[in-house]
Amino acid sequence: MAYRKITGEFKLEVVKEYWSTSNVSQTARKYAVSRDVVYEWSDFAQKAILESFANSTPGKRTVSLVEETKNLREQLTELSNTYRRLSQKLGEATFPSEVVSNCRKCNSENIWKNGKVYTKSHGLRQRISCRVCSFSVYIAIKKTL
Repeated sequence: MAYRKITGEFKLEVVKEYWSTSNVSQTARKYAVSRDVVYEWSDFAQKAILESFANSTPGKRTVSLVEETKNLREQLTELSNTYRRLSQKLGEATFPSEVVSNCRKCNSENIWKNGKVYTKSHGLRQRISCRVCSFSVYIAIKKTL
């Protein structure tokens, strides 16, 4: 009697059938193989699966609480520094040319925003003041969202 060639796909199919039914005799009869062969293939498949899982990398690494706190503190420091730099720039900002480019009295470009003022005739106005000669200009406040 000649030996038949058994492929890996056939062995996998037999092992899957055995694992789903848990009945060696029925699986051996269905595929015309001995029960010992089914046990051997099943053990071999289990060992291969365990070995492949052992060599795989673990799942997503969780960040420890200390590392997360450190990252959040660094972000907070960076945001604080950015806010400080921006707030310092806003206090000394020069205004665009369409509003006021230079002082009308001394022609200096060193002008700055000097708060909001309520006037009797025009209501709420933005006061822009010259740092050199203290000349003030009042402009209407644009309402923005």
